[in-house]
Amino acid sequence: MASPSPTRLPTARIASERGGRWVLTFERETPPELDPLTGWTISTDPLSQIRLTFPDVQSALGFAERKGWRYEVAEAPAGGRSIHLDHR
Repeated sequence: MASPSPTRLPTARIASERGGRWVLTFERETPPELDPLTGWTISTDPLSQIRLTFPDVQSALGFAERKGWRYEVAEAPAGGRSIHLDHR
């Protein structure tokens, strides 16, 4: 009996925005394509359209952890360099 292949968990990116909000987006799993008829950009990746906002980083991390998603946190501190934390 064949078992179904395991579902690949999405990798979320959590980043700070101006105004103190935090945004959760997803890494693109497939590259965008051009529709030959219309010339519009199309994608078969439904998660690439999702953008969730949170009031603080703890809320965003808690949401991603409850869903069981891998995530990366990117924060720009006062020095201007980015900090990347990877939780897998």
